Amino acid sequence: RRLKGEPIAYIVGSKEFMNFDLIVDENVLIPRGETEELVALVSENVPEYFDPRNILVAADIGTGSGCIALALKDAFPSWVIIGSDIEEKALEVAKTNFAVASKGIDALHGDALDPFIKENIKLDIIVSNPPYILNKEEAQASVRDFEPAKALWMEKGNSVYEKIFKDYEKVKRGPLLMFFEISPDIKEFLVEKMEERLHDYTYNFFKDMNAFTRFLLVEVK
Repeated sequence: RRLKGEPIAYIVGSKEFMNFDLIVDENVLIPRGETEELVALVSENVPEYFDPRNILVAADIGTGSGCIALALKDAFPSWVIIGSDIEEKALEVAKTNFAVASKGIDALHGDALDPFIKENIKLDIIVSNPPYILNKEEAQASVRDFEPAKALWMEKGNSVYEKIFKDYEKVKRGPLLMFFEISPDIKEFLVEKMEERLHDYTYNFFKDMNAFTRFLLVEVK
């Protein structure tokens, strides 16, 4: 399997992410260093807007293995954290990781904010690492050939980013913070979609450790 280029994490069935040894399989993306940086960005920036010791409600949209939800719950035990995913098989992996960690994280099945709207859940924070690769040829072969396509490839007319921007008013409890992992080549697309969809907002792009534009923080008042 390794000779065919299959990632080691899938062969051994686990991947370390921050303080967790997560179960992973071919239904979920393998957690990466950039996503650890996303969690760090949340931790560093939330105190500028909220008292992080308060009970805040946070959604991890497209939770996959559950890595973001688990890392946030570890950092902020008082938060109510809910992981969601459109893919049932991915959600089963997240549920298993949530159960092993026994931190009281809930899981919802559905696309973007749909399950939160359906359950009438109001949010303070949205964190998402959605599909963001536009050009399949830019991805490494091990990613392209083995990791779940629906978690990788972004369609501009059907992106999770735009779905969240479209529906955010239906889930915001008060001021809303949104943190996204992104690809540098969708920066202009995101600015355009924010202008189309959001009201009374500010935003900042942040670079990752390799100096690529990798994260977007949006505050909606």
